[in-house]
Amino acid sequence: MVAYYSSKIFIIMEIKTKHIGAHGNTPASIIEVTFYNSNTSIAEDVTQPNKRVSKDFIQALRDLAKELEYHNGLVFEEENGISF
Repeated sequence: MVAYYSSKIFIIMEIKTKHIGAHGNTPASIIEVTFYNSNTSIAEDVTQPNKRVSKDFIQALRDLAKELEYHNGLVFEEENGISF
């Protein structure tokens, strides 16, 4: 779950996954990622025909997380008067 501000209104965005066709130790045929906010939702199948999730997609998610963490670090520095 991700919380963010938009136009001074606090909005919660949720990200959920659904594994379809999986049971026990069997991998899912489809992994659906859904982004929800108070107004809408977007669902997307992130698996390829071979049931794998693209390494590039996984790396893009890692890169996004690093970018967001870096941003939060900058905000922390600003809030605490830290400069380099």
